[in-house]
Amino acid sequence: MKNDHHRLSHHERVLLNLLKKNKIDSSFQHSTDIIDLIYAEIKEFFQKFTDETLGKIVDALHRKGYLIKDHEGRFRLRQDNEFTQIAILGKITAGHLQEAVSDPLGYVRFFGSVPQPQQLFAFQVTGDSMIGDNIQDGDCVLLRNVEIRNGQIGAVIVNGETTLKRIYKENGLLRLVPSNPSYDPIHILPEEISSCRILGRLDAVISNRTGEVSWVNANRDVSELTIYLN
Repeated sequence: MKNDHHRLSHHERVLLNLLKKNKIDSSFQHSTDIIDLIYAEIKEFFQKFTDETLGKIVDALHRKGYLIKDHEGRFRLRQDNEFTQIAILGKITAGHLQEAVSDPLGYVRFFGSVPQPQQLFAFQVTGDSMIGDNIQDGDCVLLRNVEIRNGQIGAVIVNGETTLKRIYKENGLLRLVPSNPSYDPIHILPEEISSCRILGRLDAVISNRTGEVSWVNANRDVSELTIYLN
C-alpha cells in the first residue's frame, strides 16, 4: 500500500521521542514553545533547521495523529487510550476467486470513537471487480462481523477461496455480484452453500492513493484514521 504519508520520518520520530521525554502529553503548548524546547534539548541535532522547518515537523506529527491541536493552536501528545486499533488480516480479492491470503499486514488506527470495534477487521484489496463502488486495487476495506442484508457488500469465503462482492440470497441460491462489467457474477448453488462463509459486511473503504475514508454506513464519530503497515 502507498500510505507512506502516515509513517514517521527520522526527524519526526526524534521529535516525537523528545516530546514524550518532556511529558507534554497532558498540557497543551504552542508550536513556538515546542521549538524552544527542541533547541534547548538537542540543539546540535536541530541547529540546521529553521523555525519554519521545525514548525512543519510539528504539523506533520499533528497530521499523522501523534499530536492533538486545540482551538487556540496549542499541541499535546495523543495518549494510547485515545485510539482504536484494527488488524489488517491479509488480502482479499476483488476479482476472480483465489486462495485466501492470511498473512497479517499491519493495522488501521482510529483516533475517535468507533462503535463496537471488536466487530471490525480489515483487508487489503487486490483486483478491480468492485471499481463501480469506488473500491480500487490496493485499497483497505473495513468489515464488520454482522449479518448482511441482501444487496450489501461483504467478504465471502468459498471452498477456501475469498472474494469481496455484493451479496444476494435468492431462492436458496447465493449470488455474488461485482460492480465491474468485465466480471461475471458468481452463483453458489444450494448444495454448495455449506462450503461458503460470509466473513462480514463492508463498513468503510480507505483509499490507497489518498488515505481518505469513505464510510458505507453514516453517523461515524471518527476524527482521524491512520494505516500502519508492518
